[in-house]
Amino acid sequence: MRLVAGELTRNEIKLTLLIARFTISYQRKKAPLSKNVLERMTGLRGAAILEAVSGLISKGIVEKEQGDQNRPNLLGLVLPENWDLPSKKQG
Repeated sequence: MRLVAGELTRNEIKLTLLIARFTISYQRKKAPLSKNVLERMTGLRGAAILEAVSGLISKGIVEKEQGDQNRPNLLGLVLPENWDLPSKKQG
């Protein structure tokens, strides 16, 4: 991923870290994240959210599966093929 190279805006970094939290931490490839959830968790509003998501998609960092009125969009990080999600701890 190109996060370290500095090619992202502050809003894109916030969204990337939030998506990572809801995907990698919960061992999912994509997470259902509505605009309201993104706004509440990042402190960003309206057009800033939409612009940041569009920027991440165009840069190939995030993939989006369109939702409908009954379910939110699914957002996930574009990870390398050999990436394995952390396994659940047993015990």
